Amino acid sequence: MEVQGRKIKATDMTLWKSDGATPTPNILMVACLTQVAVNMARAEIQSKTFCGTTSDPDDVTIEVPFQGEVVLGTDADTISSTELAQLMLSGERAEWIIQPLLPVAGDIISKFTGWLSQNDKSGQVGNNVTFTCNLKVDVPSYSETAFVAP
Repeated sequence: MEVQGRKIKATDMTLWKSDGATPTPNILMVACLTQVAVNMARAEIQSKTFCGTTSDPDDVTIEVPFQGEVVLGTDADTISSTELAQLMLSGERAEWIIQPLLPVAGDIISKFTGWLSQNDKSGQVGNNVTFTCNLKVDVPSYSETAFVAP
């Protein structure tokens, strides 16, 4: 049985950060991503008694790892590698969005608050310099909704 529907290409996925301005925040795209993911895990509580072994759900953790190429002189409406480093050093929590670059009705939009727990840069001869980052998500803030066209 073939599943019908529209698949989202990984190259269409983007990561955005709110600058926190009020009353209307600016939403800035993280420049030149090569990979983004959402990893959810639920811890497990196991107990063993003479009556047997039980397993119960515990807390959920969510992380968003992402990678990209370091680009100098990015546009004013994007987050550069340098700004990611500043976010890492400050420990600032920010609002983030993962969505297709040009969402259409029904696309999944993920929104959450989180902070950078990793920000690495590396390079080798013959390749562009890349960065690898990880966001720790404040679990209660995480939501996924379907995009509704205006």
